[in-house]
Amino acid sequence: MESTIISLWIDYLRASSLLIKTIGGTNIVGEMAERIVVDYYKGEQLTVSSKSADIKCQNGKLIQVKSRILKSIKSTPLGVIRSWDFDLLVVVLFAPDGHILKAIE
Repeated sequence: MESTIISLWIDYLRASSLLIKTIGGTNIVGEMAERIVVDYYKGEQLTVSSKSADIKCQNGKLIQVKSRILKSIKSTPLGVIRSWDFDLLVVVLFAPDGHILKAIE
């Protein structure tokens, strides 16, 4: 196998591991979107065991966050909404390079 591919693979795994350790969780895209939404709304990230919300705002409103990295504009499947016990749904769509393409409330 080409040494460049092996080197990129190792760099990717190291960076992914560091990011997961730093921000917590296992879904890097979801965790990153939640962090962005927490900063924007000046809220508090809830624990994974929270029923249906990811963030609690200072005014008490609950936010559910969904996110994806778009590889194609043709389809944008989001995760299942298991409960409607939240006040706002925020969707963050990332470009493959990590930049935010669109954030929708």
